[in-house]
Amino acid sequence: ALGAAAVVGVLLGFAVFALRAPSSAPSEDAPATQAAQKVAVTVPVEAEGLDGSGSRIPMRVTGTTELGAEVDRVAFVSPTARRIKLEPGDYEVSVIESPISAQGVLYTVPETTLHIVLDAEALESGKTEPVEETLVLEPRDMASVTDEEIEAALEYVRDDAKRAERADELSQASQAYRTSMLEASYTVHFTGFDMVLPEAWWDRVSTTTTSGNFATEQLTWGNCILVGNNTAGESGLFGYDPFNEGPLQLSNGYTATKGALDDGYLYLVVDDGAGHRAVLMTLAYGRLHIYFAQLSEEEIMEAIELQAAAAGVSAEGHNLDSDNTDIAYGCLIACAENMTFN
Repeated sequence: ALGAAAVVGVLLGFAVFALRAPSSAPSEDAPATQAAQKVAVTVPVEAEGLDGSGSRIPMRVTGTTELGAEVDRVAFVSPTARRIKLEPGDYEVSVIESPISAQGVLYTVPETTLHIVLDAEALESGKTEPVEETLVLEPRDMASVTDEEIEAALEYVRDDAKRAERADELSQASQAYRTSMLEASYTVHFTGFDMVLPEAWWDRVSTTTTSGNFATEQLTWGNCILVGNNTAGESGLFGYDPFNEGPLQLSNGYTATKGALDDGYLYLVVDDGAGHRAVLMTLAYGRLHIYFAQLSEEEIMEAIELQAAAAGVSAEGHNLDSDNTDIAYGCLIACAENMTFN
């Protein structure tokens, strides 16, 4: 029957479907007519969360028309309409890059290639039936997506005349969504509050906490304590010595008071002004390296460097005999500014 599409099969990773015409000789002017006309072919594709508010899906179309013309072009396919216009011919269609959803999500690129054989009967009927094979694009874990991968996807958005104006909006959405996923990945759940690790620690420090002495919950790097929570609060500090410099105003609206213990622990008493208080603690490793004989010199220097990175300062010039108190307090302040009481 005219316009009927039949799924031939899936061979060697190719989804194949064809349209067959009755055997009739074309008129002399048929090539010129067919060359100027195309038929809309349904491309079966699924991408969860991708709709008309996001980008279209960039696909590569290669092959040969019935008239012998070589085809190699990029087609942008709507995730809702899912159609490509083609002249009669023999084609391969594949996804070449991830689209971007309105929420900023990127997708996996399927390896499947659709093999489409389209003849003059489809041109006359103007419609096809969808192939059974489906191109499935899975949402990526945005915490693992790189800047380069986002930029590669955006290049195709900019090349799409119908979506180019959304490129900046989708770029911002991707960056924001990835940041939120990274923050979720690097959030430490302490008793009474959650804390997002300083960004300088991402990919370097895990969010696993251990139990300790004064810092009863502590995040460690190797054997070094980076930041801890004293679940007993100020009552568990045993004669703490607060500094007489007044409370610090933190960027998240909280206040913090500095203090120190005799055994090398430094602390901040953090207050949200609404009845929630917590004690964050760390160690000034450089000046106490003899006390921490179980730690190697390399471990201590790495701990100092991590503290400095969190504080946004340089550890250059510090060694095991230097006083890194300011670096350690800067680390605590950075952690306190990433706290949220619960």
